Amino acid sequence: DFALHTLYTPPAASSRARPPLLLIHGSFHSAYIWTPFFAPFFRRHGFPAYAVALRGTAASGLPGGAVPTKGVAIAPADHVADLSGVLRAIRARHGGALKPVVIAHSFGGYLLMKVLEDAALVRETVGGAAFLCSVPPEGNNRMIGRFLWTRGPGVWWDIF
Repeated sequence: DFALHTLYTPPAASSRARPPLLLIHGSFHSAYIWTPFFAPFFRRHGFPAYAVALRGTAASGLPGGAVPTKGVAIAPADHVADLSGVLRAIRARHGGALKPVVIAHSFGGYLLMKVLEDAALVRETVGGAAFLCSVPPEGNNRMIGRFLWTRGPGVWWDIF
């Protein structure tokens, strides 16, 4: 009753097989963020690209058909389980020959670090990893706290 929304960009004709790419967005975005620039770039260079919308964002929604609302918390472990399934599905779709290379931005990078903690999953499904302005492994709670503290109480109303 739950599926992650994925935007697929097929490769342009290529003289050799290239690994599929899994693109993971950061906080406050969704799969669409990759479509204006990155997906076309990878297409031109012969890479199949899959931009996934994380659980609770855009078209992915939530299990049970629930509609995401502001302030819904999703555990990183749930995202990691979802991404594990996506990695396996991408590898299977491409005949198992090439493992996906994962490119992750911001919070997506934090989730990718969590995926990479599972050595068996990595051996099975991950061909490479790239981090773009990633959240550090310890998370960003302290950084966000500083941001909110310096902006004053009015910022809380905008977020929540």
